[in-house]
Order: sequence, then C-alpha cells, then structure tokens
Amino acid sequence: MGPLDPSGTGTSKETISTGKAGMKRSHSFPDDKAFLAAVTKVYDDGWSDYARTWNDRDDLQSEEWRRFTAAVKPGGSVLDVGCNSGRDTRQLLDLGYRVTGLDVSEQALRLCREQCPEARLIKMNLLDLPNLNEQFDGIWFSYALVHIPFRLVPEALAALDGALHPEGSMMMLVTVVEESQEKIHNSNVMWDEHGVPRKVPVAHWAPDPLIARFQSSFEISWMNLRPFVDGWAQLSILVRSRPAPAAQQEH
Repeated sequence: MGPLDPSGTGTSKETISTGKAGMKRSHSFPDDKAFLAAVTKVYDDGWSDYARTWNDRDDLQSEEWRRFTAAVKPGGSVLDVGCNSGRDTRQLLDLGYRVTGLDVSEQALRLCREQCPEARLIKMNLLDLPNLNEQFDGIWFSYALVHIPFRLVPEALAALDGALHPEGSMMMLVTVVEESQEKIHNSNVMWDEHGVPRKVPVAHWAPDPLIARFQSSFEISWMNLRPFVDGWAQLSILVRSRPAPAAQQEH
C-alpha cells in the first residue's frame, strides 16, 4: 500500500496523548516523516487546482488582515509560512512588507516566484525553520498547521517562536473540527486526472486543545472562533512571544 492509499484495510488507528484529551490518529503512514512526505507530494501534484481555488478566496480584507497589519510595523520583515502559489505573499508585498516565503512544494513555489519576484522564497519545512537563524517582525501562518502531525506541533510552535522577533506578532489561521483527528482527507480543491479528489494528509484540531497549546507557548493578543457549520469552523489567533523571565533578561 502506498503512502497515499487510505483504503480501509491497512489503516492504523491509535490515540495520541496530548494532555487531558487524546487525539485520534487513523491513517496508514508508518511515521510522521512519511506523513510529511505525502503532504509535499499531494501539493506538488495538485498545485494548479489549489492555486486557482485559493486565488478565488475573498478574505483579503478580513479582520485577520486588519489585525495583523496593525500589529506589525510598516515595512517590517514578514515570514509567510506555507506560502504556496503566493496569493498572501503578493498581498504582504503590496502592503509594503519585506517577505520571505516558505513552502514544501517546489511546484507551488515556482508559481509563487512568477507572481512575487521580489520576495525571497525558500523550499523548507516549518520544522527546519531554526536553520534560517533569523527573526521576523511578523509571521503569517495561514492554514499550514493542518499539515503538521499532532506529535510534531510542539516542535513547530517552538520553531515559530524562535523565528518571531520579541516585539513581533504572528497571525495563525486554521480550520478546526469538533473532535481532533489525524487522518487522510478527500480534498475539495484538488483533483487527479480522472476528477477524483486527491487524498490529503491532515491533522485537524478541535479548538479547545489547540487554543491551550497556543496559550502555553505565546501571549494571545486577539482570537476569533467562527461558528461551526457542518462540523467545521475557522480559528484565528494573533500572538506575541512571551517575555523572557526577569532573571533570564538580566543575563
């Protein structure tokens, strides 16, 4: 069975302990590395469908954008995590920010380079972010968390915290569900050559445990959870790094 074959037989099921509540895991990937490799493959294969659908979204004047631009200094440096084809990268550039975009899909980055030639674009997994050894005035983290396996989220948040300037802010947007589950999801925006939805590895969080994760790692400046519709909702969180303890600051 290939890594993107989520047929009923061969699908593993387990519960990952994450504090008070467990996170269900129901897919056939042998480990988190295989999960992440499958994410890269599906976006390399389905980038054109995803780019077309993403560009049709009408949320560029949303409250999230207004909050983010009010929190990040004009002309500052911004990291766009999961920049994909560059729709948000283009918006950030047009707002006057100096933008670095990260994505795991070379095909998506190729299109992003066409749309955003003045941006610095890097093929990199979020978990490798410490290798950049840089800090940014702002981080735009839009819908990329869903592709980080549950067990790697603490490492991912630590990487983001390390890349955020002490006076900077990060906006995180993600789709949440009523019960956390790591699984294979039938895409509603990417299809194969036969018109069949592509199989996308996802780690969908319920809002409460995800909010708790962010509260333990950052200071939350603003948060909005939209009402659930058909089992789905959007969670947006604007955060800042926690100040270092006074004793640590003295050293």
